[in-house]
Amino acid sequence: ENHEFILNLKLISREEPLDPAASYVFCGIRRCGKSFLQYQQIQQLMKRGQAQNFVYINFEDERLIEFNTSDFDLILECGMELYASKPVLFFDEIQNIDQWEKYARRLADNGYKVFITGSNAKMLSKEIGTTLGGRYFIKEYISLVVL
Repeated sequence: ENHEFILNLKLISREEPLDPAASYVFCGIRRCGKSFLQYQQIQQLMKRGQAQNFVYINFEDERLIEFNTSDFDLILECGMELYASKPVLFFDEIQNIDQWEKYARRLADNGYKVFITGSNAKMLSKEIGTTLGGRYFIKEYISLVVL
C-alpha cells in the first residue's frame, strides 16, 4: 500500500546530498518535512535502479499500536520473502517503538541500508549519535520549507 502511494507522490525536490552507501537518521520538529525526505530518497533510488526492493513503515499508523520489539524481526522476514536481496528500509517516526535503537544498530551491523525519521526530544538530543554507536549519519532539521 505504501509503495504505490510513495512512487506516485508528486514531490517538490529538495537538494539534500547524501552518501549513497550510508544509513541516515532524519530528526527534527514535527511537520518539518522528514517524511518527504524519505519519499524523495525512495523515488531517487528507484530512478537510479538502486532500490527496487524497499520496505517503508510509518510507525504513526494506528494499525501498529500493538507493535513491539519482538515484532521487528517480522519486518526482515517479510522483506526477505518479498525480495531476493536485502531491502532498503525506511522507518518513519520509529521513536514510537520502545528499544528501537537496538534494532537499528543490529540492522547497521548486518549491512542493511536504513533511513529513519523521528521527532521526540530524545531523537532531537545529541545523544542519538552515541546511542546508535556511530552507525548512522544524523541530520537535524528545523524546516525543509524554502520561502
